Amino acid sequence: MKDRVVITGIGAVTPIGIDRDQFWKNAVAGLSGIRPIQAFDTTEFEIHHGGEILNFNNQSYENRLPGLGRAALLGLVSSEEAVKDAGWSDAELARLNPGVVMGTTMGE
Repeated sequence: MKDRVVITGIGAVTPIGIDRDQFWKNAVAGLSGIRPIQAFDTTEFEIHHGGEILNFNNQSYENRLPGLGRAALLGLVSSEEAVKDAGWSDAELARLNPGVVMGTTMGE
């Protein structure tokens, strides 16, 4: 029997949606998340637009896991969402020992 890959859950934290459904709706609608950068002053840079994740409330995660950087928090949120989307309990998650594929740019 050959190894198989099965996608069981999806989590998304993107410039066009903070969850799977919002992301998909906006992607299908052709929404772009590229806009003027707000997180820092871009005056000294050639590029002034980017795909920032806005309106993300990470306070509850920062309280639970202090010291994590923003990229780690975003990864955590999307991972928890994927587990929830898959419908796995903590016991199933421990038993299955699943793999994770995650994409990011330049996190900490």
